[in-house]
Amino acid sequence: MRVDALLRQSTSAADLRARLLAHAASLPDSAHREQGEALYFVGLSFERDGKADSAITAYERACELRGEPTDRDALVDALLQRDASGDAARALARLRGPVVPVLLSTQWDAQNFDARQAWALYLAGRADSALDLLHSIDEDLYQDDNPLARDWRYRAAVMELEHGDAKRAVAYLEPLAVASREADRDVMGMLKEAGRKLGVQPRLHETLRRRLMEGERDDKALLTRFGMQRLSFTAEDGAVLGAILLAPATAHRALVVLLDSGESVEAYDSLASGLGRAGYALVFLEPRGSGGSVGPACPLPETWRGREARMQLRVAEDVVHALRTLAKATSVDTASYGIVAAPTMGSSAIDAARVDHRVRRLVLLSPTPSPVDLGRMGATLARLKLPVFFQTVEQDAESAENADALLASAQSRASRVADSPLGHGAQAFHYDASALPRLLRWLDESWSARR
Repeated sequence: MRVDALLRQSTSAADLRARLLAHAASLPDSAHREQGEALYFVGLSFERDGKADSAITAYERACELRGEPTDRDALVDALLQRDASGDAARALARLRGPVVPVLLSTQWDAQNFDARQAWALYLAGRADSALDLLHSIDEDLYQDDNPLARDWRYRAAVMELEHGDAKRAVAYLEPLAVASREADRDVMGMLKEAGRKLGVQPRLHETLRRRLMEGERDDKALLTRFGMQRLSFTAEDGAVLGAILLAPATAHRALVVLLDSGESVEAYDSLASGLGRAGYALVFLEPRGSGGSVGPACPLPETWRGREARMQLRVAEDVVHALRTLAKATSVDTASYGIVAAPTMGSSAIDAARVDHRVRRLVLLSPTPSPVDLGRMGATLARLKLPVFFQTVEQDAESAENADALLASAQSRASRVADSPLGHGAQAFHYDASALPRLLRWLDESWSARR
């Protein structure tokens, strides 16, 4: 049985790791690449469960067996994140070692590779060499399209503030301060120190406040244009979270929409307006670490790292409180409701259906969960037998394969997969005029389905 089949068949994180380890042990020595693939996913599962030591052990074995850049980068990132004695030296040795070449790579791979080396040099006590290498890297490293951009901004700021140019540190830190709404204590502490070194602390504070106010004005203007309003509520653990409400006067059904981290409701323009006209009240839940759901415990999406499993479950629990906020703000019946999940939030949506029996249907948009979550998601759907609507696009083979696997697990005759030619996630409803009527028909048919 291949590794991708084991990913789909597991019922929990522990079950997945046991299956993968047994599979790797059963293979002959000649199948070292498949052994390495299995060990890589063991490491990923451990890391997302907060078990860093076990993750590093698995990643190291994957590097020895398969040795692809994916294995190396996962190991190096885990070592740099843990930063125990000797970890920086181990990361440098791995970065300088040979790897199996790959045909496909992203435009960020070279910059991210050099940035990992720079940070490892810094942690190893070689700050001058780290800064020399950092300054040689293309500024594209810090563009928002790079998934690691915020990590490098923070780390570059640390290096510049302690051994380089405090003015550069401020330039790296300001976008992080704005994104976290000044909730990241590390970032704000470094900004304060940089301002003191430069003698511009009052002016720096005023600049930040102005940028935050400009962002709030832009946000308010956008929501006003869509007929939405911003709300806040307190979660079970006391965290103050953000939500966005769209509640037409004629609404009689409720939907909770789980946004991806950093995703704007603007991407939902066609979907939200169409659902509103059809009588649905929507509350968009901003996941912890983004939008209005930032705080000292989770100021940025990157702070999920190493505790993804726990944070996904926390967001699932937040859904119930978001629904209560909708119920207080409208007269919509919330005895049953549906959940619409952005591409990476499918796991939280399914967990929410597990913890709250009032969830009667799920809509998963271009589902792209972590591969190590796919089996557990399918096992939960199999137990719930809940109607699920999967919206995919022709150009996204990964989400289509995930939808097919989850559909097979759902075991509900009312579940459907709908394909559109363009877009990703909610954008499919903008490009495909047939997508919204198809979804509305399915919602009407499935709304009365019993749990």
